[in-house]
Amino acid sequence: MKDWRTWVLLIGAFFLLKMCGGCLGCSGPSGIDTDALEIRLIGKYHIDNPHITSVEKVNDDPPTFRFEYDYEDRSLGIRQHRTGHCTLYEDGDFKDIY
Repeated sequence: MKDWRTWVLLIGAFFLLKMCGGCLGCSGPSGIDTDALEIRLIGKYHIDNPHITSVEKVNDDPPTFRFEYDYEDRSLGIRQHRTGHCTLYEDGDFKDIY
């Protein structure tokens, strides 16, 4: 407690990280969990190794996002690029993916 400037700096850095959302706050401008979205894509479309490349919010009510993703097409042996949309419930859980 001798050097109060160090404590002020540490507390300021803590509040800065808390304000921006910490490590998960920079995951994207949308704030949706891309890992969970990739798992939903596997379950819904039965695709291999999806990877979300971009997410953009297109509507506020209901929260709707446009996303682009790549996946492995086993039948052709190449990676495919697609676009999809998803809507969210009020609590942030996925409502629909199309």
